[in-house]
Amino acid sequence: MVAFLVIALSIYTAMHAYLLWRVCAAFPHLGWGRWVLAGFVILMIASPVLVRMLERRWPSRIADALGDVAFLWLAVIFWFCMLLFVADGWNLLVRLAAVGIPQAKAALLPLRPVLIAIGGIIVAALCWGLAEARNVRLEHVTINVPAWDADAKPIRLVQISDVHLSGRTNPGTVERIARLIRQVQPDVLVSTGDLADSSLDAIDHLAEPLAAIRPPLGKYAVLGNHEFYLGVPESLLLHKAAGFEVLRGRSVTLAGRLRLAGVDDPAGRWRDADPMTDEDVALGQPHDNPVTVLLKHQPTVTPEMLGRYRLQLSGHTHGGQIFPFRIVTALRYKYDLGLYSLEKGSMLYVNRGTGTWGPPLRLLAPPEITVITLKAPNGMGRRDSEDAERGE
Repeated sequence: MVAFLVIALSIYTAMHAYLLWRVCAAFPHLGWGRWVLAGFVILMIASPVLVRMLERRWPSRIADALGDVAFLWLAVIFWFCMLLFVADGWNLLVRLAAVGIPQAKAALLPLRPVLIAIGGIIVAALCWGLAEARNVRLEHVTINVPAWDADAKPIRLVQISDVHLSGRTNPGTVERIARLIRQVQPDVLVSTGDLADSSLDAIDHLAEPLAAIRPPLGKYAVLGNHEFYLGVPESLLLHKAAGFEVLRGRSVTLAGRLRLAGVDDPAGRWRDADPMTDEDVALGQPHDNPVTVLLKHQPTVTPEMLGRYRLQLSGHTHGGQIFPFRIVTALRYKYDLGLYSLEKGSMLYVNRGTGTWGPPLRLLAPPEITVITLKAPNGMGRRDSEDAERGE
């Protein structure tokens, strides 16, 4: 963990040095403005650490405000370096070509107009990202359950994931999430990790809208990596306040037809928290009747467990959250977004996240609430009939 933080901070510092160098080169007559810019850069380099310290020791509006600026800046500096690196790379190729073809110099991109254009692109991306982060979408998925009779009543399961409740979370965002969940009238609600990012004292008011949702078959959750970063006791308190029962290496059977099994995220090993990650224990002995749904934060598949569950629900990747990070998540995870058919009749659905982490932005990866209908194949079922009568 220490090595990771050192590497991450070194890269982050290098990105800011690149920004400072190129801005000063484009605007050589900044004067004292250079020192203002340098001071801002130093503050932004230190801000991720400062925000965490302030949130843990002296939570306040000042910490929240600094966090808003710091995490928005994460996106700004990333986009700036990415776009400027492309422009500088182009100019390097042009200069190399000009060694043999002097006329090629006409294709050089002047630095100052490039920086102004990049600034405009980033402002547009920020506006888009802020708007998209507020636009939580309902994604509908239907899963056939061969073991059920054709006239069996479907079960509507709603999944949220990666909500990341913190002191910076807008209460209106949580209200919108709760309103959408109530709108689809779930039989059961599940959270596949990273519900919490701050202590209960800082976010107890955010748990209230979720606590008011009471599906007939209950609410269940598993712990993600951020719950272990926060601390298991605090995370369990938050889940309890929001009305979730946490499945840690165990399962529950609902209505005699649906079994939910849950495991902890392995990140707990980094915190010596002894996470309950054994899927074999969580899934238990095979059952003839109930269909099994495995709740697991990270979208990794254990080959030995295939066939022991019908559906695995995961999150963690955020769908990349901010373009082009989708490319990174796709390289890191074989299954990074959406529905996948696996071997032995198992399936996996990866939710792209209901909230945001870090920058309160989403770009080409809108937040989602997943509505999963478990139903018998070739049968409409009574739940579908009820919805049809209501015009849903």
